[in-house]
Amino acid sequence: MFNRRGEGWTDKYLHEFCTFSSGGTPSKENDTYWEGNIPWISGRDMKSTQLSDSLLHITQAAVDESSTRMAQVGAILVLVRGMGLAHGAQVAELLAPSAFNQDIKGLHPESGIVPRFLVFALRHQINSSENVLSNAAHGTLKIDMDALKNLVIALPTEE
Repeated sequence: MFNRRGEGWTDKYLHEFCTFSSGGTPSKENDTYWEGNIPWISGRDMKSTQLSDSLLHITQAAVDESSTRMAQVGAILVLVRGMGLAHGAQVAELLAPSAFNQDIKGLHPESGIVPRFLVFALRHQINSSENVLSNAAHGTLKIDMDALKNLVIALPTEE
């Protein structure tokens, strides 16, 4: 599908139609942060192309008082660091508001972009690109953020 574009499709850099956010990890020393009902996504949760829950959950106080950030329904999460990348790009659409850790970037597409389409377009582009995925200094895999932001995505017409 991504190699045979239809009439009217346009090429855009990812940064032209998405904003990006970073995640973080609330202090593990504060047990009360980890007794909530907000899904907190980490690399081990990124096994599906759609996410509505996670293994760990945090409180609103953890969001308010730490570096973690919330992403809303329709946001796209991309694993940017970790051995989970050994199996290719890990990209998922959020089906429930969630927080996420620092190994993940949140992508927030502008209106009119179908999140499910973007998940598969990103997986295809990341996996077929030679300059997006590389080894980090400590041997794990990482996605280069400049290369990710400058990925060219072919977008179909609304129809």
